[in-house]
Amino acid sequence: MIFKPKNFDRMLEQDVREDIITPLFHRLGYEKDSENDIRREQFLILRYNKESLGRQKPKTDPPLSGYADYILEIDNKIRWVIEAKPPANPITETDAGQAYSYAKHPEVRAVLFCLCNGRELKIYRTDSLPESALVYSISYDDFESKFDEITNILSPNSMRRTGHDVEIDIGKPISSGLGSMAQISGGYFRYISSKPPNPVLSELFFTVISGVIMRNESENLVGVINTRSPILSAQKLSERIGTDKIEFESADSVISTDSLIPTIFTSASTLVIQRGERILDFAFPQTVEYQVETVVKGYLQGLIFKGEFQVLMKTSIVSMNLETPGIFELHVI
Repeated sequence: MIFKPKNFDRMLEQDVREDIITPLFHRLGYEKDSENDIRREQFLILRYNKESLGRQKPKTDPPLSGYADYILEIDNKIRWVIEAKPPANPITETDAGQAYSYAKHPEVRAVLFCLCNGRELKIYRTDSLPESALVYSISYDDFESKFDEITNILSPNSMRRTGHDVEIDIGKPISSGLGSMAQISGGYFRYISSKPPNPVLSELFFTVISGVIMRNESENLVGVINTRSPILSAQKLSERIGTDKIEFESADSVISTDSLIPTIFTSASTLVIQRGERILDFAFPQTVEYQVETVVKGYLQGLIFKGEFQVLMKTSIVSMNLETPGIFELHVI
């Protein structure tokens, strides 16, 4: 449907509901009794229909002064509400305050609340005070030309992105400024030399693209990192032998913030590199099975876990043993 020009001088509040708000819902992708449900306010019966702060006090808590005409519910949990107003009256701060008192009610818990008098639509955040909660305002005359902006806020998919439930982390922090687990958003592992000398290995730089640090069932720290090499041949080799994803474990339960007493992570694995595998101009002359031991020593500085590492690769062929130290940084959130 298209939002055609309207004569609001002849419209009442009921006309706003039927001719403006309902078509808006349908164009956004909401439908009665669907996963993107439209509910009228009267179908949400509040057990406690008064405003309260903390403990409920039926004798003194003021009654709710505002009610939303519609409740939009996505996947049975994400809600936003909209209240219709007559076109003859501009939307006021008092109207916003009344709608806010309803939207923030514990039994409603709307992510957003909206007011529409036909002439304009105003959208507010419920997690802000009403006087500072306005995030978007648009006149009906701009509905058609700027509908993508409305969609970006109120469509079901947009609400799924912004209206997810907040989970409270009640676990023991793994370090100062972090929760009980930390996501690794990026970083690097840089090799600075090799023994015996190898120009390829001493120039390797692995980008860390993701990962996590958490505690295992024994309350010890474990880390998983996903890496990517700037050298295509090295990346393909990493994927084939499984070093693009590395798991580490520590005897500690908390990440150190002291550079003099770093947290130590270790990893041990077996890698098989087939004869003929190549990294740049170097080709492995024969199939080699390596026992790989990695030791990572680091500390947390702000939201960066940094330090040094040592990789020792042993094989039955003594001449092919490798020792490669380096430095690293991991950005955690």
